[in-house]
Amino acid sequence: MKSPSRLRRTSSSLLVIIFLAAVCREIGAGSWSIVISGTGLLIFIGLEWRQMAGVAKATFMVAIAIFAVLASQGQISLDLIEKAFVRATFFSFFVTSLDILRSAAQTSPMIRHCGKLIIDQPPGRRYAVLTYGGHMFGILLNMGALNLLGTMVRRSIDSDQVDVEDRIREMRLQRMTMALMRGFCALPLWAPTSVAVVLVLTGLPDTTWFDVAPYAMTTAFIYISFGWFIDRLSFPRPRIIQKAGSLRGVLYSLLPLLALNVVVLGTAFLLSWLSPLRLIGALLICVPIFGIGWLIIQRSSAGLPLAFRMTGRRLAYKVVPGLSDLRTEICVLASSAFISIVLLPQIDVTALSDLIMQNGLGAGAVLVMTLWFISIAGPLGFNPIISVSLAVETLASLPGLHISPVLILMTCTLAWALVTGVSPFSAAERLTSRCIRKSPFVIGPRWNMVFTLSVLISASIFLLIAA
Repeated sequence: MKSPSRLRRTSSSLLVIIFLAAVCREIGAGSWSIVISGTGLLIFIGLEWRQMAGVAKATFMVAIAIFAVLASQGQISLDLIEKAFVRATFFSFFVTSLDILRSAAQTSPMIRHCGKLIIDQPPGRRYAVLTYGGHMFGILLNMGALNLLGTMVRRSIDSDQVDVEDRIREMRLQRMTMALMRGFCALPLWAPTSVAVVLVLTGLPDTTWFDVAPYAMTTAFIYISFGWFIDRLSFPRPRIIQKAGSLRGVLYSLLPLLALNVVVLGTAFLLSWLSPLRLIGALLICVPIFGIGWLIIQRSSAGLPLAFRMTGRRLAYKVVPGLSDLRTEICVLASSAFISIVLLPQIDVTALSDLIMQNGLGAGAVLVMTLWFISIAGPLGFNPIISVSLAVETLASLPGLHISPVLILMTCTLAWALVTGVSPFSAAERLTSRCIRKSPFVIGPRWNMVFTLSVLISASIFLLIAA
């Protein structure tokens, strides 16, 4: 393997240090861990600045500007700085941890075999299999699911060039892309590996994932099923009868992936139950261990000693140096998290509560306005990390207006899911657009707008009744 450059080695080493310091903080370390991880994060951003995308640079500069303005007005305390860096470095820890498992999954023959079976389904059930399969892939692969399955979707469409007219190929591309996107976008509704769930539960310290899981999973199932319903209404059934593949074969092939999800999440649940660790901390500690174990298993045919050596070389020359490629995602997430924390004390929740009461607004109306605000602000370029963080902290602390934590989570994660699927600025949209070679303005605003508005209206009616 080619030796990585000095910059990649240094940057990836900083991410490993941030990871280890964050683990120490999760198990009860003091402020020294925050100093180490925060300093490491700033140095990492400085080293990788030239190669970052414009959106990351802009978000970081906005964070610096907001901090400078508030500091000049005496509104920044050491406690607030510490809290902001805890949130910012946590997301670096989050992304780094999941990427190790994603790296293992990308080289797994099982994953590629499952992906091919999903894509090769006949039109009658392709949408359902692809959307649920994409959802399952996303639990472990995160954005890697879009990269893997999105590329397979494009190859599948290109293979039809000879005997299928352009109109039919375009329709197939749209349906398969929407199936994949909607399945992936349902992850923020419930998955403990999603940024949205972690962020919302961080703002609701008295609420655990176990408290909201039944409601969150039900919402995700309805969301995915509603996408299938919209697809059936939008596109007629094909007149051409194709030979159906074996659905049983697809389900059997997905069993190992399902088992892996259950084992990883189950181990994290057990660890959090047996220790003082919160669930997300336990999960992020378990995930890299499983990722490394998966890499060893992939090479086990060479014998265990050689498999360990080969895995060590892959970690040293490929996986760990590859962490520096997360520069844009880490900078955007960390900067947005920092902004949300320093802005929170500037919101006068008492005055806001008085305004709500004076206008006779109930909990349902407030939740509906929150849902629409986050969903509209996202496509306009406002990062949902900031809007959701502010919304959660504000809704949870409004005096005189008690709103169920379950409804707060459902509102904010649903808005996040919709923004991910419709905003041309979201990372998921940009990655998918590269895979299928379509503009993100086509994928989100054009292809997914009817579904997004339908969900917004339906959810608004539900919230007005439920709250």
